Amino acid sequence: MTVLFMMGAVLAASGCLDNGQEEEKKLVVPDDREGEKIVIVGNVDTDIEVTIEEILEMGLVDFEATFVNSVGTTFTANYSGVLLADLLDLAGPSDDGDILMVQAGDGYIATLYMGDVDDSTYVVLREEGEWNDINDAGVFRMVDTDLPSTFWVRDVEFLNVVVSQPIWSGGYTDERNLLDVGWIRDHASQEVSWTVGEKTRTYTGVPMSE
Repeated sequence: MTVLFMMGAVLAASGCLDNGQEEEKKLVVPDDREGEKIVIVGNVDTDIEVTIEEILEMGLVDFEATFVNSVGTTFTANYSGVLLADLLDLAGPSDDGDILMVQAGDGYIATLYMGDVDDSTYVVLREEGEWNDINDAGVFRMVDTDLPSTFWVRDVEFLNVVVSQPIWSGGYTDERNLLDVGWIRDHASQEVSWTVGEKTRTYTGVPMSE
């Protein structure tokens, strides 16, 4: 009985130690970013603000992504964040919202098709096991493992779900049509590239003749 009792005591102590280690591993938001938030507006059921603490409670996902800077140098790093789509779902984006405008604190805006906001698009809180450098990435950074790095956004503050306005296709022709951004995206097949200095820009679109 004495031996069994001692073994039970050891197991119990071991369990307490494991629980203590789990508590130590739980992430705590640093003081310099407590209460920071992302605002989601536009064509959604409810305009909302989501704090960094609420995002942390959603559970962070670890992934790897490669950034290419303006001169073609690549940087591969490990990131931790949540899916951007999961954040948007909290506000209830409308079915006809086809554009997402991601706005940074300095006013920079990246425009994405809602169809591209998938399981490759994240709002990142941590990089290489450390909290984002506020002066570099900002509290929140948008990272996409599929889209070019030009769509990555540092210091994200606003997410705006938008319904695109159609454009006229017509003029001196027999047919006139309203073309929305979805049609253009589905028919974009022509790539155009040019190089200025060491930087090459490539765009995909629809030839005007079509």
